[in-house]
Amino acid sequence: MSKLIGFTNNGGNDWFNSSPYGNKEIQGIPDPEGGHALNAPTSIPSPFARMDLVRKSFENIIESPNLLFLQERNRVIASKEDEKLVSQCLDLCEILFNYNIYKNKIEIIEWDKTVQIDNLKRSIDKGHRRLGEALELFLLQDAKSFNFNEVRSFYLIKYNHQVIGGTSPLTLFFSVGKDISNLELKSSKGKSFFSDIVPLYERDENFQKYLYLLFKSNAELGSKMKAFQEYLVKSLKFLGSINQALFSELNTSNPSDLNNNYVSLNSNKAGQVVEVLGVHLKTVDPNVLIKSIQKSDFIIYSTKIDDKLKPLVLQNSFNSKLNYINANWDTRTTVPYKAEKENLELRKLPDQDVIYPYLTVSDFFEPNIIRLVYPINDTKYFDGNLKLNNPEDTKSYLLPLKPLFFKYFDTEDLINGGLGKPTILIDETSVGHAIRVQLKIPINLGKDYITFERVYHNDGIADEVVNKGAIKEHQFALTLFPHIKYLSGIDPYYKIQLIDRDVAIKTADAEYFLNFYNNNSSSPVDIEASKNRSKKLKGDFSKITSTYYGLNKNFDYIQVDNGFAKGVIIPKWDNPKTGLDQFNFAIDFGTTNTHVEYTVGNSSPKTFEITADEIQAVPLINDKIDHNFSGTGAIDLRTNKIREFIPEIITKDTMYNFPHRTVISQSLNNPPPMGGNTLIDFNIPFVFEKNSDNNSRFFTNLKWDSRETNNEHRVKAFLEQIVLMIRNKVIINGGNLEETKILWTYPTSMTPSRKNNLRMIWDELYHKYFNKNNNTVDISESIAPYHYFKGSAKLEGLGSGISVLMDIGGGTSDVVVYKKNMPLLLSSYKFAGNTLFGDGYKDFGDIANNGLVNKYKAQFNDILENTNPTLCGIANSFYENQKSADYNTFLFSLIKNKEVLDKELLDYNKKIANDNDLKIIFLYFYCAKVYHIAQLMKINELALPTNIIFSGNGSKILNIITPNQKLLGDITKNIFLRGYNLDSYLPDGLKINLEKEFPKELTAKGALMYNKLGHEDVNLDEIKQVYTCLEDENKCSLLNAELDEAVLDKVAEKVKTFNNLFIDLNNDINFFDHFEISHVSFAKFQQIVNKHLKAYTERGIEYNNKMETGNAQPQVKIAETLFFYPIVETIQQLIQNLSIISANED
Repeated sequence: MSKLIGFTNNGGNDWFNSSPYGNKEIQGIPDPEGGHALNAPTSIPSPFARMDLVRKSFENIIESPNLLFLQERNRVIASKEDEKLVSQCLDLCEILFNYNIYKNKIEIIEWDKTVQIDNLKRSIDKGHRRLGEALELFLLQDAKSFNFNEVRSFYLIKYNHQVIGGTSPLTLFFSVGKDISNLELKSSKGKSFFSDIVPLYERDENFQKYLYLLFKSNAELGSKMKAFQEYLVKSLKFLGSINQALFSELNTSNPSDLNNNYVSLNSNKAGQVVEVLGVHLKTVDPNVLIKSIQKSDFIIYSTKIDDKLKPLVLQNSFNSKLNYINANWDTRTTVPYKAEKENLELRKLPDQDVIYPYLTVSDFFEPNIIRLVYPINDTKYFDGNLKLNNPEDTKSYLLPLKPLFFKYFDTEDLINGGLGKPTILIDETSVGHAIRVQLKIPINLGKDYITFERVYHNDGIADEVVNKGAIKEHQFALTLFPHIKYLSGIDPYYKIQLIDRDVAIKTADAEYFLNFYNNNSSSPVDIEASKNRSKKLKGDFSKITSTYYGLNKNFDYIQVDNGFAKGVIIPKWDNPKTGLDQFNFAIDFGTTNTHVEYTVGNSSPKTFEITADEIQAVPLINDKIDHNFSGTGAIDLRTNKIREFIPEIITKDTMYNFPHRTVISQSLNNPPPMGGNTLIDFNIPFVFEKNSDNNSRFFTNLKWDSRETNNEHRVKAFLEQIVLMIRNKVIINGGNLEETKILWTYPTSMTPSRKNNLRMIWDELYHKYFNKNNNTVDISESIAPYHYFKGSAKLEGLGSGISVLMDIGGGTSDVVVYKKNMPLLLSSYKFAGNTLFGDGYKDFGDIANNGLVNKYKAQFNDILENTNPTLCGIANSFYENQKSADYNTFLFSLIKNKEVLDKELLDYNKKIANDNDLKIIFLYFYCAKVYHIAQLMKINELALPTNIIFSGNGSKILNIITPNQKLLGDITKNIFLRGYNLDSYLPDGLKINLEKEFPKELTAKGALMYNKLGHEDVNLDEIKQVYTCLEDENKCSLLNAELDEAVLDKVAEKVKTFNNLFIDLNNDINFFDHFEISHVSFAKFQQIVNKHLKAYTERGIEYNNKMETGNAQPQVKIAETLFFYPIVETIQQLIQNLSIISANED
């Protein structure tokens, strides 16, 4: 049976005439795939045939109303293949329109038909020659129908070095026949090129505008690419039903916009423009592309940066319909948690081939979060809005933020939050105590937020690629001094303490570094000085590493880096008040104790304090919450901040207050070789006499000990810390720094050179921290206390008669005689508290042979061992230091120590007052001072005094002698009468003026009153007088060169005269009856008191010369009387002998 092979309805037998296939016949051919096939059923013999196939697909697709696959009953109008070829043609067109996005992967290669065919035809390879001839044949044969006669060159498009298509004179572009659906190229709308079918009306609006402008500006394209032109017409019509705004814009577009809005597309050959049929193709101007990206809703909202390329902020699983790049965000877009490129400028946007900066999770979050073993002081430091499942949990976390975050936002933005500001939340998950950190970053002009989130786990392994964080627990603490943000125009000075107690095996090698940043710079602030004072030891849990930093610039946050993890600390700064209040401060820099008083405006003097409302040194640790450092034993994090730094509160109601011991501490194992910095190498140890510190070495006697190496720098450090505390108080309380006055006191016995050195230090500190143009004011310790009593109206007759001020310190005593409140006579000498409680003329201390110490040491040790082992340890450390003065001062301090509960047991002053064997020494000491001033006053023919005023800590010894001031007055009058050879005293009598509660404070208080009320212009050098003991020979002054044997004999004679007078006093005022001085001690006193007086004088001269400069200048006058030199050593001998009187001797 015969079979008709053909697709026409023409029939016949054998050979018959038939017509060629037309469009009608071709469309009538049935498709066995029903039009759903995506690949051509036969191979395409040449690229030119492929071009024709694409044209045919356009002709078919324009028959479909929506320009997609169309089948009517069994008849396929537009096949899936048509749909694909048209879409791929548009894909190539759109890719090259956005060439700058894809240029790193796309190549455009010119194929010049004349040159390339000639090359093939001239080839020595026969196959090449035949190919050239065949191509030439095609080009000539179809020159008119394919527009080849108007084509100079074709342009091949390569992706990753493989051809994926080229230009076509029929449809602008054509794609290759092989499968290219897996190229992973995406459009701005998130569609996959060469895979997804996208009609023109669904594509990027800018791309649509470009195509219509291209054809509107080049009418010849429409006439030669009729199918493409018709496609544009029908796409525009369909667009009118779905996007009227764009439809209108396309209909009214101006052809001139083509060249105005776009730039020519170049091939890979520099300067070569890609063209089709002589029409230059265009591409998005790179600047326009950037501008379009910068219209994205994902642009970070930051008022802080003015970068030309503000980065986008992107996150996974974002589901809000915000504009990404000319299209809404596709929720399927994957954003890497850690970008491949560290440099933001080199990053490619997710799902785009665009190089443009964007931010992702790991740009702002550290891989690890630092967990602290204590709660953060959240009133003074930002805790990241921490929320824990158990509110009683006493751990907290540093902010796991990288410094890059602060390029875009200030610390205040994060702390205060609000509309358009970032917010952070740290909370505990319900699984395994993991910590979740959420960071909301404002975008879209602050109207929307991107949320970065990272969960930190306890397993210790972080992986940023999968957004897994790790918790690292560390034991460290930090304290800022001061905790204030300095106002403009005020030079900032910060000291920072870092304590590291990472003692666990895994973290023992941690080395901490701090970087300080301000909101205005990505570079750390310069650190002026830093120092490790203490160093921890592996396996020794009692050791810590302490590091100190000094900064002279403002900063806003601190990055902590210990090699294991990094974190950020943000202080919630105290904002100082602005004001004009004038502060005045007076500092009594004493041998044993130092005191500070101040006034504000016209107020009365007050003791310097740092109250809870004006804390200067603010720790990261929250001590207001009861905690035990989460059971880690890290108590040193709390205690060491005071040992080597500054207490938070310094008031009379706490352990730490003024007056305070004149003492400085430095590292025991890492001392500064020379020089050193305040609160870095040195600090005033407010724990001195209160808590132990085995990592530090303490220095007392700063005022006089010029022999100790580096002592001048220790003195400066001591005074500088006080000045810094004063300065901070002024700033915090709204004072005027430049109007602040600093007054300091000095003993008149101080040599001019030592006083000048001290003045240089004071003025240097004042110029640095307060006022560069003014100087400090120095006031003699001989003058200041008197004005306290005068200003308080406590003097007999209001000071109208003769008044004697006796200021007894630890190292020196100053005496001034006033007449009608005017100073007439002044004297100063080193015969004070340390004479009784020190080691006399021993160069290096001799505590083991100090009778007073040895008598009471065992008794105090027994009590302290049973009641307070810590204080017992401190006592032992003082004893080991060999200085009796420090040990005795410690025993006196116990009565005020808050840790001592039964103060009666440890009242050293009371024990000595009840010691009948030793009391004679204190009476002898007192009477020597009275006798000395009586002699000077008689020499100067002054009347008997009506007031004797006592000030200074040394005046507390009067309470040891007797609490009865009348009795003290009686013995004082007796001495004056004997000295003056008179029988009776003045009718007005003699008043003893003494402030028992705060004798040390009087000098500083008086200095302020002296300065406030105005004062007489008195030249102290003119009224200063030294009792030479040779006044009866008319020698009222002595040169060092004149201290010969005769002078020493004369001094010894004068002292012996006084000693005999003192012994005879017992006949007028019985020592046993009135002072309970034992008979045995008085007998021994008489045996000892007049021995070796000349030798003791000579030793005193030698010792004091060493204390000053090492050598006495021969032609310089002696600065103090020699009268007390032999008495100093006599007192040592008396203590040694009287302290060992046994009970049966009494």
